[in-house]
Amino acid sequence: MWVFFPGHDGIFFFTCPPATPHHVMIPVLVAAPGFTLSLSQANVNISRGSSDSTTTITVTSFSGFGSLVSFTASSTQSGVTGSAPSKTPVHDASGYGTATSTLTVSVASTVPTGSYTLMVTGTGGSVTASASLTVNVPAQLYTLQSVPNSITILRGGTVATDLVLKSFGNFAGTATFAASVGPVTGQQDSCCLTNNITPSFSPATVNLPPDGTVDLTFFANTVGASSPTTQTSTGNYTAVVTATINGVPQMVTITFTVVDFSIGPSFCTGGNLTESSMSFPGALDSPQFLNDTFAGIFIGGPCNTLTITSQPNILSPFLGGALFGEVDNAQMLWVRTNAYGGINTGLLTNGFNGTPAVAALNNQIPANGVSVPQLAVDFPANSTAFQWPSAACILPTFWGNGTQIPYSYLRTHGPLIIPGTGIWAFLSTIFSRGHPLVPPGALGNWGCKFDAGAFPNDAGNPDNNAAFGTNVPRDNNPDYFGVMAMAIEGTLPGAYTFQLCGQAGVLQHCTILGLNVVNPSNVHQFVYSKTVSFSASGGEQKFKLGIDNPSSFTVYVQATVTAVGSFGDTLTATTSILTLGPGGAVNNLALSFQLTASMIGETFTFSQSMIVGTDPVNLNGTSTVATTARATGTFRVTS
Repeated sequence: MWVFFPGHDGIFFFTCPPATPHHVMIPVLVAAPGFTLSLSQANVNISRGSSDSTTTITVTSFSGFGSLVSFTASSTQSGVTGSAPSKTPVHDASGYGTATSTLTVSVASTVPTGSYTLMVTGTGGSVTASASLTVNVPAQLYTLQSVPNSITILRGGTVATDLVLKSFGNFAGTATFAASVGPVTGQQDSCCLTNNITPSFSPATVNLPPDGTVDLTFFANTVGASSPTTQTSTGNYTAVVTATINGVPQMVTITFTVVDFSIGPSFCTGGNLTESSMSFPGALDSPQFLNDTFAGIFIGGPCNTLTITSQPNILSPFLGGALFGEVDNAQMLWVRTNAYGGINTGLLTNGFNGTPAVAALNNQIPANGVSVPQLAVDFPANSTAFQWPSAACILPTFWGNGTQIPYSYLRTHGPLIIPGTGIWAFLSTIFSRGHPLVPPGALGNWGCKFDAGAFPNDAGNPDNNAAFGTNVPRDNNPDYFGVMAMAIEGTLPGAYTFQLCGQAGVLQHCTILGLNVVNPSNVHQFVYSKTVSFSASGGEQKFKLGIDNPSSFTVYVQATVTAVGSFGDTLTATTSILTLGPGGAVNNLALSFQLTASMIGETFTFSQSMIVGTDPVNLNGTSTVATTARATGTFRVTS
């Protein structure tokens, strides 16, 4: 192209060169999604037996990578380990992202002095990346040990263990201490998840001399109280104790288990008895028959008050009572005890040999019980194999106003409220004379305490049980104290309370329960035919019954009339449950016996008994009182 410009001397011409293009090369990386891994430091110094968490792992992702990255750490030196929580990098619109995690490096107390490589690897999906850390283990300057380092305590008690510091060479200084106490995840009782354990040291600081040894005590106080919200949770815990001298830390881990048990609720054994699903066969855990809920069906529910009549009801002792199996006596109250804590972490008992156990104990009386004169009359010493003692393990008993009744009064007037098998300091005196299987003194003096032992969370009880399912946790296996109440001559009617305490080691729990002693209901009317014609009566003996209530309580009564024939036949008739107010009565209750032709010519003898209670379900008391002479007559069946 030509360009001209006019000038003084003529016209000038210029030629313009053609346009030239320019280019810039920009490299573009197209990569699959992934990440890189880096550490915040290349070296870390850790004393043997210690851990360090000062190293940060940084994950840098690219190409939109957003998967969870998990971390592993490996070392050629045994005892050098590392761990870090998994993280997910969050990327921005550019496809890049970051995430950080804290690497905890631990060095076992057995690792020798030296420098070791710890390889940290992150894995997310099919992508991996690694970085290395040099772990320097300096020469050992001192050690920290706990003696013991594992312990079991009762809730409300204190972990106490000795800490021993030992220096090497010329290392010396003042040691300060710190402790971190925490539960082992998933190994606490679900009842009361309160971690209020308080650690302390005595003394708070110690001076460690060169090439010397010094010790102190570590404490961890737990809380036991009546309110679940303030109790320390039962189960397994760890306490990490750190000693620091001249900036050099040493750590030791102490493990401990907090155990406990409960007392209650209680259940009566009258009315509709159903085998409890809460106690399985095995060792001394025999099923009990209770007014309880069974298989989801409400039977009767807890019963906190036992009712007996003031009619003397001393029961003949027998093997197979509350100590060895269920007792169907009317005057029994079963009090549940349960161990808190998970399998093998809670209070563990052993029903096979009775040790350990949760034992009912009254420390106010001698170990062999209180001598009761009326028992000595009813069960005199003789030369038979079994020697029934005349002592009773009486529980603390109170009048209605809360005043405790002296044992001197109870032994002569009653009522006798006794845990366990019933009457006795049983095992301390049984077999005392010449039993062929047990030599004298072989059982020793076990006293009142073991007569009423319960075995919740029983090591002697199988986990697998065909009746109630397999792999049943032992802590779902409570046991029961049987409590019996008896009236003797002179027992006064009225409302009483009594205290039952269970003890395991130094831990003791108590509950207050009630006893109503009512005047026995009377049969005051009994009308029947002394001779019954089988053909004329249609094979039926009809009779009428009248019952009164002389007590100041409203009572519920069920009467049973029994007739035993001279040919061996037995006839029974039972009333419905009757409600009788204080001083009330009912008359003309119509009952009958159905006869058969084979009874013609047979003579029957009447007897009657009543079960009595202060509620319509738990009929615990018994009465055989009759104020009419005809209540125990006879009748004859004719053709």
